[in-house]
Amino acid sequence: MSPSTGADPAGESTNLAESQGAGRRSPYIRLLLAAALALAFWLLLPQLPQDQTVIFSLGPEARRVAQLEVQWEGLDSDHEGHLTLNFPVPTPERVVRQFRLTDGRYSFRITALARDAASRRTELMRQVTLDGSTLLLHVEDLTH
Repeated sequence: MSPSTGADPAGESTNLAESQGAGRRSPYIRLLLAAALALAFWLLLPQLPQDQTVIFSLGPEARRVAQLEVQWEGLDSDHEGHLTLNFPVPTPERVVRQFRLTDGRYSFRITALARDAASRRTELMRQVTLDGSTLLLHVEDLTH
């Protein structure tokens, strides 16, 4: 009878097979976790605020505008805000601003204060969809 070493040859082969199976499953588990994280990121991305570039096009009569008041409100969310822009002479024909907002539908109220008469104000509303790209808002009607 040979002396016993305490090792079970059948048990060793079972443990070896289990560790090899776990080694093969590990890449699949990693791939599954990576796919789940990518899906969660893709679903949450539209809900995160991002830079939205808006160009206010005042047109060739922009010199008449001394101030713009811009108010916005999300139509699909509770995002809202206000911005006042005061212009030195001459007022630029295009004004570029970046807003940190989520993608979605918004209502913009733009009010212009005329340079020649402090009490003369014109106002217009625009409903737009922000999607992360640059948006051009034609507001030439404010300068007539």
